[in-house]
Amino acid sequence: MKNNQLLSDLSLLGFLLLNFIVAIFVGMNPERFAQNIIFMNIAMILAIVTYFTTITMGLVLNLLFIFGQGSYALFLATTNSQSVSLNLYFWLVMTPLFSVMIYLFSYHTKELQAENHQLERKTRQLGTLDAETRLRTMTAYKEDALVFMSTSRRFNLPVSMVVIQVKYWNELQRMLDDEQISEVIKRVTRSTKEAIRDNDVLYVLDREHLTWGLLLFTDQDGSKIVTDRIKEFFEKSAREFSDLHTVDLVIQAGAAQFDKETIHTPYDFVEAAIKELEYDV
Repeated sequence: MKNNQLLSDLSLLGFLLLNFIVAIFVGMNPERFAQNIIFMNIAMILAIVTYFTTITMGLVLNLLFIFGQGSYALFLATTNSQSVSLNLYFWLVMTPLFSVMIYLFSYHTKELQAENHQLERKTRQLGTLDAETRLRTMTAYKEDALVFMSTSRRFNLPVSMVVIQVKYWNELQRMLDDEQISEVIKRVTRSTKEAIRDNDVLYVLDREHLTWGLLLFTDQDGSKIVTDRIKEFFEKSAREFSDLHTVDLVIQAGAAQFDKETIHTPYDFVEAAIKELEYDV
């Protein structure tokens, strides 16, 4: 991150330095003021295009500009017997430099944004409490699941893992705005809490591929009763949301019972429950 921050700052300083050099050059050549202003505007336009597209597009446009400028200089040299002025050489160099500097600034800024996004994601994963839903996260689930699994092995008690997802969630995210997405998350969370017992703990296991989890001291049949009850409680809330936003909300629920022979880690437990989602159509 520090390297990208430094390179982003240096690129911005380089861009500002180029502007300073151009300002001095234009001020020292008042007889070609109009021509310099035109070239400066072209350089800025090419830099802006490079910022919003790619360096390849920017360099291609710069090559076209250089070709046009060279053709203009050749025309003057052959028709008016004029030598190529320092003015044209200056803009031949400065115009591509503007595009390169703005590209470097754009590239390293985007790298910084990507790194910040990764840090935010890791922070959410390491946190034990989700900021939006106030539910326990994957970090807390791993600790709790080890206790549940150990208890099941020691006392031979049935333990089940229930996972809940919103059907077609990736497609829904493209159709809904941030406020509506937040409302969906709250509705699923609230309905699930209403459907389970007060001493049952609900988790947010994954925010990217939105997944809730629930650990229960019950067998497969008992977890089936719980998933049916969750769907029943959510149905009314889903109808209200659909009436407001004309979008159908459906949740999927899968449950797996702990098996000490096949499930060795908390991740195995989650994966076993997620596989059961395939049968909930």
